[in-house]
Amino acid sequence: VALADDVKKYDAEKLISFLREQELGLSEEVIKVLENNDVTGRAFLEMTKQDFRDINLKAGPALVLANFAKECKEERLPYSKPSKRFNLDSYNTIPLENWSCNKLVEHYRENLDRKDWSYVLDNIKKDLTRIADLNSGFGVERRRKAQAIIDHWKNWRTSPKKFSMDLKRDYSQFKIDTLQVKQQMIATGNASTQIVDNRKRLRDDNGEAVKISSSDDDIPADIKSWSPDHVKKFLKSRMENSDYDETDIEKIRKQDLTGRAFLRLTEEKLTRNPGLYELKPSPAEGIMELVEELNQKLAKDT
Repeated sequence: VALADDVKKYDAEKLISFLREQELGLSEEVIKVLENNDVTGRAFLEMTKQDFRDINLKAGPALVLANFAKECKEERLPYSKPSKRFNLDSYNTIPLENWSCNKLVEHYRENLDRKDWSYVLDNIKKDLTRIADLNSGFGVERRRKAQAIIDHWKNWRTSPKKFSMDLKRDYSQFKIDTLQVKQQMIATGNASTQIVDNRKRLRDDNGEAVKISSSDDDIPADIKSWSPDHVKKFLKSRMENSDYDETDIEKIRKQDLTGRAFLRLTEEKLTRNPGLYELKPSPAEGIMELVEELNQKLAKDT
């Protein structure tokens, strides 16, 4: 079957899907013009640059579409038929907290013909780019969320774990800063208000509020003054979404590590078997990231 014969059968919706998959650089504004004029595949093949201009398209996209229509008729290009796609309107119903890499990939794999990681992510990025457009018709919060993901796309795509750890690292820095703010503000009696205000302002790289554990309130800002119980409390406050658990924390607590000793931990010490801790590599790596953050904070303050 010739390409033109396929395109002739497309209704307006299927034509839009086809054009989007050809990566012609069409904006959502152009797509909406085509949709509003109910351009079908058969009509598309007959349209000239002037025809596209007559439906209020600018010269650039009008020329692109006219040339592409000509290429379709002459069948001079490799092309992909419209495949099963994720419905963009679904982003109006998916809660913002579910706009994470894993959850979006899961949604897309349920709705796409191909399930491979690269293809799915390419589709997600294209759709998020459309949503972030001012003319997309989506609300402000959803456009901002889409833009935030696009801004961090490199980490999100190449290393979802690194992307997650980057967010947790920013969160860690804020928590340490918050402890110091509290200590500095106690003298004025405004510590509680200051910390609450800071917490309200904190947002992660996806634009969502980050929760602060109330258990941090009893941890001194001076890390070197931490007791073994302070170390334990700190680790527990950071346990959510981490690679270590209560069992790993108890192994460290049994060794009565103070803040100073905690800062001198190494991954080799944590994973040595037989040894004092005998942690597995993954939880040891998670704890060492905290040690590194605390040491960097101390170095910055001195």
